[in-house]
Amino acid sequence: MVMGGGEAQHWAATPVASRLLSREFEDGCIRFDPETGETLLLTHLASFVLEHWADDSSTTATTDTLLAQVLAVDDSAADETTAQALLSQALSELQQAGLVSHCAHA
Repeated sequence: MVMGGGEAQHWAATPVASRLLSREFEDGCIRFDPETGETLLLTHLASFVLEHWADDSSTTATTDTLLAQVLAVDDSAADETTAQALLSQALSELQQAGLVSHCAHA
C-alpha cells in the first residue's frame, strides 16, 4: 500500500499541532492556536489524521499507517484509491498549515 511507489513517506506532527484547541462542526473542524490567535478550518479527514498524534506528538507515522486507520473507520467501505487521494489532500492541507511535516523515517 505504498503511496506513489517506492519507500513509504513518514510524517510527524509539528509542535504547533499539540497546542491547538478544537471544536467539531458539521462542515469541518475549527482548530485555534491560543499562542498566535490563528484559527484554522480543517476538513473532518484532516482533523482525524491530526488526531493520530493527540496522545504522543513525538511519534511518526507512515502514509500507509494513516491510510489503514482511515480505511478502518470508514463506514462506507471507500475504495483504497479514493481514500489514498483524499488522504494525500488532507496531509497536504495539514502540511500547508504547518501542522505536520515530512520526516526521516525512524
